[in-house]
Amino acid sequence: MAKRGALIWMLKAVTITTVAITSVSLIDNMVRQTKEEHTVSYEPVIMYYSMDKDMSIPDGDTSFKSYMDYRAITNTDSIQYRMQQEAYTDEYGIRKYKTGDYMVAMGSYYGQVGDRFRITLDNGETIRCIMGDAKADCHTDAYNQYTPCGSGKNVIEFVVDTPALSDEARQMGDISYSDDTFEGNISKIERIEE
Repeated sequence: MAKRGALIWMLKAVTITTVAITSVSLIDNMVRQTKEEHTVSYEPVIMYYSMDKDMSIPDGDTSFKSYMDYRAITNTDSIQYRMQQEAYTDEYGIRKYKTGDYMVAMGSYYGQVGDRFRITLDNGETIRCIMGDAKADCHTDAYNQYTPCGSGKNVIEFVVDTPALSDEARQMGDISYSDDTFEGNISKIERIEE
């Protein structure tokens, strides 16, 4: 199957120093006053965003499923923060959105905050997830699919209430230890389109 995708132009903030002319005499072309300013400009950055319903998965071990505490989302103006206000903690200590989807962070290859997915594991379990946060591109591979971890590839990072996790999941740093449902490699990621 051919992969569909789109190149997206993103804007990356770059701080530059300029000299602004605050007053110019048009008669004698003399600069009367200057001052140094720091301004922010934007330069385009190209990134790939998959448009497929069935998303590609990196080869190798994808069984490690890290977590982050929802309290680490502190920007009250962000979509992530607003989503947490409509979420709850389930019996495993994992945050679920009001739709019942598990909240996860994923790389930008897969989409953006608010996108929904059906993730199938090689143990036969299928879990519905929503991107409740995004992994920073600088923390992922060149395709922005996963975070390298030892000999494996961490594709999904669950958003959790850390004190509510099982002792074993907390000690191992892996949601797979919360319940058999989460064990295994990722065998399929499908975008849920509404």
